[in-house]
Amino acid sequence: ANPSGEKLKRSNIVASLELVSAPDILKTINSQTEASIIAFALETQNGTAEAKRKMADKGADFIVLNYANEAGAGFESNTNRVQIFSKSGAEKELKKDRKDRIAKRIFDFILLDKNR
Repeated sequence: ANPSGEKLKRSNIVASLELVSAPDILKTINSQTEASIIAFALETQNGTAEAKRKMADKGADFIVLNYANEAGAGFESNTNRVQIFSKSGAEKELKKDRKDRIAKRIFDFILLDKNR
């Protein structure tokens, strides 16, 4: 990346941007703590496989899979549907519901799994 020290004039702006990959925050945190790591994955295809791969790759204890292409779920909705996976092998699908209820059920699942 080549940051500019001053305002760029419209006539001098290059038509493309060079993107630089950010550090993997979860991997960094995981190496510095004994706390449980809960990751979130937003997928459009192969959701279960991708979520489980990410959980293993990042060393997370849990991962919550969100579906990006489902009506009534996700960012622009008051409802959501998710699947939760634990490194212990436990899984749970939470049917579409209000986001506050989904959050509580995620928390309950994690507590139950941690106390097994």
